[in-house]
Amino acid sequence: PPNHFHCRKPLSEGIALDRPTRDGGIYDLLLKRKSTRTFDLDSNLPLDQLNLILYYVFGCHGTFTLAPDFISLKKTSASGGAMHPAEVYPLVSRVDGLEAGLYHYRPKDHCLEFLKPLTPDQASELTVDLSAGQEYFATANVCLLLTYRFARHNFKYPNHAKSYKVAMMDIAHLSQTAYLVCSELGIGACFYGAVNDRNINNELGLDGITEGAIAAFACGVPNPAGDGQEFHCERYDPIAARDRKLG
Repeated sequence: PPNHFHCRKPLSEGIALDRPTRDGGIYDLLLKRKSTRTFDLDSNLPLDQLNLILYYVFGCHGTFTLAPDFISLKKTSASGGAMHPAEVYPLVSRVDGLEAGLYHYRPKDHCLEFLKPLTPDQASELTVDLSAGQEYFATANVCLLLTYRFARHNFKYPNHAKSYKVAMMDIAHLSQTAYLVCSELGIGACFYGAVNDRNINNELGLDGITEGAIAAFACGVPNPAGDGQEFHCERYDPIAARDRKLG
């Protein structure tokens, strides 16, 4: 494979930077962020934790009127043109206080719309089907199906060649925010783009044009035994590596 580090010039020509000294808060969270692919089948996710994820990742925290009937939203992640066309549909298997099934999160009044009842086993099976057969996601307490309202985005950028790329960026911003919130809560989380778009659209009754599936985000109580796929990384110190190479 191509080398894991990319250098454009010899190491001797680099401008050495001092070691950063910040820690705590967001800096610790960034180092704690990881992907979890198996979850504890014997545990339910507390509803208050799902509540926090929905509010601080997908919730609306402000509005701005650009023109009559044209409102921009303030959320915790960046969005092209402040349009925030992304939607989230929680597919719930095991969450305290919630019936298993398919929901839509409504930021307007911070509510869950119950779309379809399922048994926990049916919800797990559907999670696998919608994730292109990735069976480890069957253990997730909840799978957040991420869609995009292309009609809202294209209203502001009707013929822009970069429009679809911005949609992908919007979903990526939400992914990182979700990872950080889950890391703060001690919840296992995993973003994945390998989804069956058509299956999700059919399940949600979407046409794939005005609104369509893009990705998903599994989260829940981590399996205490681990998942067998987590990297146990050796600590890497670029300052020490630089000193060894140049010493």
